[in-house]
Amino acid sequence: MSSSDHVILYSTKAGVSMKRIGYLSNAFDLFHVGHLNVLQYAKARCDYLVIGVTTDEVFTRVSGYKPVIPFEVRIEIVRSVRFVDSAVADDTGNYVDAWNTLRFDRLFDHSEDVGTQAEAGEIADVIVPGIEVIRLPDLPTTTSASLRGSIENLNRLAVGQRLRADRVSPSLQLAVH
Repeated sequence: MSSSDHVILYSTKAGVSMKRIGYLSNAFDLFHVGHLNVLQYAKARCDYLVIGVTTDEVFTRVSGYKPVIPFEVRIEIVRSVRFVDSAVADDTGNYVDAWNTLRFDRLFDHSEDVGTQAEAGEIADVIVPGIEVIRLPDLPTTTSASLRGSIENLNRLAVGQRLRADRVSPSLQLAVH
């Protein structure tokens, strides 16, 4: 977390003391309804939701490719979502670093997030006793990976190559058939 993005969380919001601070880290590349559903799910389980948006460097290091949408745009999109109380740069991709800075009570973990379920368990059980790890459910929506695959297929169409059926987002299948 960069110092300019630090958040003073133990204050009041609309005159109510904070009780449960939640943290969720994700790239939020190609923002879609699945991201919105995850943010709504997390917000319903905490009083104050902090979102770590992974920087381009972290995203590239972890995924092996560059994000489609630049970090500065992705974090502004996330900040504009009504379920988000604060959005900060996740410039390490490490939950422990995030906890050391933000001191959240609840960690929301998902398979698409930077970090692993084992890392989340390690935080909860060893490094940060008392933290609650909430595994985000797999919601039946579009994913960034499926959107990226659909974009790749559209590019293939543009240059006359065969489509890959395994790389089409369900929400875009009708458009390519």
